[in-house]
Amino acid sequence: MTVAILAVAVMLLFVGRGTYVLPQMWRGEWHYVHMDPDHVPPVWIWGKPLWQGWLRLAPVSVVVGWLVIVMMAFVLLAGDAQTGRFYDIAGIIGLAATPFMVMGVTVVFFNRPKFMVVPNMRHQRGAVAQWLSRGQ
Repeated sequence: MTVAILAVAVMLLFVGRGTYVLPQMWRGEWHYVHMDPDHVPPVWIWGKPLWQGWLRLAPVSVVVGWLVIVMMAFVLLAGDAQTGRFYDIAGIIGLAATPFMVMGVTVVFFNRPKFMVVPNMRHQRGAVAQWLSRGQ
């Protein structure tokens, strides 16, 4: 139980930071040297198309992150409860997160749907289009 609470706390830190930064990213005001879509960091081994997809994924990942945190909280509550109602609610939240996870995959590989992509990254081609244009 203590490890699960620690996991929720760590996730709260990451998702909270993402929530704080997201409006700045959306307005194009957030510039962090390690998050430049044109310069892939040396530790990123999957190439430029997936690096750009990873950066485009920010809005979707914040939504999924909050849904997972709420789901984990209900699971933790269910461990102390006498009824399975908390597990039912956690399952419903998990189902609600599923479309966002699928949307995340489409944002990375196809840059669609555009409304979930930060405006200054909407012009980018998805990873699949970049791979096909290079003949890979």
